[in-house]
Amino acid sequence: MIITPLTVGPFQENCYLVTDDTRGVSALVDPGAEPEKIIDMIERSATTLQAIWITHGHVDHVGAIAALKRKWNVPVSLH
Repeated sequence: MIITPLTVGPFQENCYLVTDDTRGVSALVDPGAEPEKIIDMIERSATTLQAIWITHGHVDHVGAIAALKRKWNVPVSLH
């Protein structure tokens, strides 16, 4: 497993790409802002995004979801 952090947005929120490097799949955690940067991180990982996980619903953790869903139609989960 590889966890890649990316700091995004005016709140400098931490977004993470959690990758199962043996299967080539990943999940994105807390995509708060700057979807272009997040898309670039996912594409550079050469994995297949399977899910977006949200730790909580504050704006700095959910701001890029709509743009990411337009690119990858994956489930979004919030506890």
